[in-house]
Amino acid sequence: MSPCSELGKTCNPCLDAAKSCNLNETCKRLRSAYNSICSKATPPQSTPANQEPCSRKRCQKALRQFFERVSWELSYPLLFCSCSDQACAERRRHTIVPSCSHQERTRPSCLELRANCRSDALCRSRLADYHMNCRPTPHSVTSCPNEHFHGCLMAYVGLIGE
Repeated sequence: MSPCSELGKTCNPCLDAAKSCNLNETCKRLRSAYNSICSKATPPQSTPANQEPCSRKRCQKALRQFFERVSWELSYPLLFCSCSDQACAERRRHTIVPSCSHQERTRPSCLELRANCRSDALCRSRLADYHMNCRPTPHSVTSCPNEHFHGCLMAYVGLIGE
C-alpha cells in the first residue's frame, strides 16, 4: 500500500520529491543554487527600464547543471510530479521552471525560438534528440518510439534551460 492510499494521509508527490532531494547533498546544493540564482535580480543598469528581473543566462545554466548532475531518480520526480490542485501546480512551475529562466522583456515567437535553436549547435543537437526519442508512433502504448519512455524524458530534460 502506498503512503498516498493510506487512510487519513494526504498525498503530495511534489512535496515528497522536494523532501527526497533535500536528503541528498548534491541535489539539495544544486537545487538551492538554481533557486538562488534564478530569484536574484540583476544589478541596476543605467536606467530601470534596462533592468531584467534576473540573469536568464545564469539561471538557465544553473538549471542545466541541476539536471546534468543530479540523478534522474531525484530530479524527475521534482519535474514530473503530479499535482491535484492549482496551488501545487503553480509552486511546481515556480520551483522547477522559474520565470527568470524563460521570461524576456520582449517575447520571441515560436518561429524565432526555432530559428535560434537551429543556429546553436548544442540546442540543435538536443532538439534532434528530442524529436528522435519523443516523436509519437501509432503502434506503441506510450506513443514513444520503441516504448523508450525514459529516453523521451531524458531528451525533454535536455531541452530545459536552453
